[in-house]
Amino acid sequence: MEKDYLRISSTVLVSLLFGLALVLVNSWFNQPGVEEVVPRSTYLMVMIALFFIDTVAFIFMQLYFIYDRRQFSNCILSLAFQSCLIYFVKTVIIIQQIIEGRLTSSVVQNDIAIYYLFRQMSLCILIFLALVNKVSENTKQRNLFSKKMTLCISLFFVFGGPIVAHILSSHYESYNLHIAELTNENGQVVWKASYVTIMIFMWLTLLSFNLYFNGLRYDIWNGVTVIAFCAVLYNISLLFMSRYSVSTWYISRTIEVVSKLTVMVIFMCHIFSALRVTKNIA
Repeated sequence: MEKDYLRISSTVLVSLLFGLALVLVNSWFNQPGVEEVVPRSTYLMVMIALFFIDTVAFIFMQLYFIYDRRQFSNCILSLAFQSCLIYFVKTVIIIQQIIEGRLTSSVVQNDIAIYYLFRQMSLCILIFLALVNKVSENTKQRNLFSKKMTLCISLFFVFGGPIVAHILSSHYESYNLHIAELTNENGQVVWKASYVTIMIFMWLTLLSFNLYFNGLRYDIWNGVTVIAFCAVLYNISLLFMSRYSVSTWYISRTIEVVSKLTVMVIFMCHIFSALRVTKNIA
């Protein structure tokens, strides 16, 4: 277990350093002339990186569920990561549209904010749903919802959430939701504090419940603690975007990428450990 952890951690660390180097090089060659903004190519790189990290986390949690089908919470936890994938794809498409000149910067920033808000809410709610199932499994009490009902609710957030976000974006002006706006033509963005506060409150609630029921035991739920704690940090940073637009963005996205990589390491270690135990028993 320790050897697997060290091997995977080393691989993740090297990948992280390599990715950070690419981002820095890309930002160096895309320095704006008037005021600093985040290069769109850098934004694309980060979104694609998060997409693949969440894909790996989804696959490994599904493998963990296949290994032990009694742990239905692992299935819901995997769907939590899957729910982020559509939002990443939509964000990449939107960024490409502004690069091609189809949309204005203000419209793109608001659409990105909408998809970010729904991605955060879907991830948090589905993890919370998985936590409720985990507590029921540990206490052997009847869950509030049946497995079929829980699965239907989860699938609604996976596929229905992106549809609602799409309707509230610039594609339908009559239902357009305004979350973020540009403060000037150089790209500084300001989020409405109410939406940021909602996200912070949701993650703090999840973090508190997870620590109360699972503590800091060495299992996959430590990964949930990492995700929730880091989500609180990088969502708080949104409140300072207007003053420190570029530096705040890089710090917040670095925290998100590192937290997701850490969780991926935790999941992989437990999968390999479970497979080794099964092999030894066989």
